[in-house]
Amino acid sequence: MSELGQFLSQIPPVTKTLTLTSLVIAGLNALGIMSISNFTCEWPLILKKYEISRLLTGFLVSNSQPMQGLMEIYMLYSFSKGIEEVKFKKNLPDYIFYYFIIIPIILIFNFFMPPSYSLMAPLLTAITFTWSIANYNSQVSFYFMPIKASILPAVSLGFRLLLEGSQSFYLALTGAFAAYVYNCIETKSFGPLAGLIKDTADNQIKSNRVGTVSNSTGSSTWYYSTGYLASPDWLRNLVSKLMGIDYNSSAFKRPYGSAFPPKKDGNTTGGGGSGSSTGSSAGRTTGRSTGGFTKPFFKGEGRRLGSLD
Repeated sequence: MSELGQFLSQIPPVTKTLTLTSLVIAGLNALGIMSISNFTCEWPLILKKYEISRLLTGFLVSNSQPMQGLMEIYMLYSFSKGIEEVKFKKNLPDYIFYYFIIIPIILIFNFFMPPSYSLMAPLLTAITFTWSIANYNSQVSFYFMPIKASILPAVSLGFRLLLEGSQSFYLALTGAFAAYVYNCIETKSFGPLAGLIKDTADNQIKSNRVGTVSNSTGSSTWYYSTGYLASPDWLRNLVSKLMGIDYNSSAFKRPYGSAFPPKKDGNTTGGGGSGSSTGSSAGRTTGRSTGGFTKPFFKGEGRRLGSLD
């Protein structure tokens, strides 16, 4: 097998599909074989001429600037690979179901917004948001600038606002909202903002560690709790038949609302994956089960605000 073929075979299927399709679309446009306008999400053509494929291909159209477009495709590959391999542990049906939730939300917002050239910005923002939650204690290089994974979505949105303007910013913001909704569903909660507001209102903040607060019990609660949302049986069965892999086996099943398999004592332990981060340090979460729902907690490492190691 050639080195290229070996490299491609190691890429998980969803990430491989997204990356290669984006490269093909960009290549066809660059060679003048097929215009990028054949793939953009244009609602008049979708509703009047029933070009349904644009609902999906619109997410795979990269930036019109060649270098920035390649950077977007690379980030799509990198962060998608990170959550597909680490968060979803190559569980194909569950990762596909992730897109079943975030893509409709982005499309609904896009329908009421000004026409956009590409929907890759909100898709990439959603994937980045989900990756940062699953890798909260990692360090990542963003445009060659090392930052904490927990602030990656905010930094990414800020760059879009400065470089591409308000329309691109608001469009990307819809992706962050979609990923936030997914996080609410997978954790059976109202998400990190609700936890932050509640803790602030209860005057329970006792420390200012990055991404944590101290509650009345003295433990540090991590705002960005990660959970797990399994795909429905019909999707799991369909993908199992298509791929020839039994995704109904116990090896692929994980409890809803829990980021890590529970131990016999009811607690859960695990670590944040490194994904595409550089110089990452493994995080540790512990949980207490209440009514079948595991509440993750994050033990801080005593780092001062702004420290990287």
